[in-house]
Amino acid sequence: MMPQRLLCACVVAVLVAVCLAAPGLADEKQKPKDLIVGKWEHSKSEQKGDTKAEFKMTLDFKKDDKVKIAVNFKFGDKDVKQEMDGTYKWVDDENIEVTAKDPKTKKEDTKKLHVKVTAKELELTDKSEKDKAKATIKFTRVK
Repeated sequence: MMPQRLLCACVVAVLVAVCLAAPGLADEKQKPKDLIVGKWEHSKSEQKGDTKAEFKMTLDFKKDDKVKIAVNFKFGDKDVKQEMDGTYKWVDDENIEVTAKDPKTKKEDTKKLHVKVTAKELELTDKSEKDKAKATIKFTRVK
């Protein structure tokens, strides 16, 4: 009788351990195609002499391969906002092509970006950008 109780206790302990570890394992196994869906934000501010400059970019990736891009730039009294609709497609498991249309000029621009994404962070790198300081932008998940 004692070995059966010990065996039952071990089985219960293993099941509890698996259930507790499952949420973390599920996050690690999610594919970038699933993780990128959602709203992401990048913001930066600098002091330029007596004037504060603020930059904020929001990307909202949808499941239907659409993306909404919002850019807000404040420099002193000036506040410039621009929103664009676009599309994205996965080239492979690490790269996407994003196409967006400028609402003023109606010109379309396509960029190929390298993607590193987790549940909380998104890093996009434009391999064609010659200035390495501007090539990578890091975002945090908003929702």
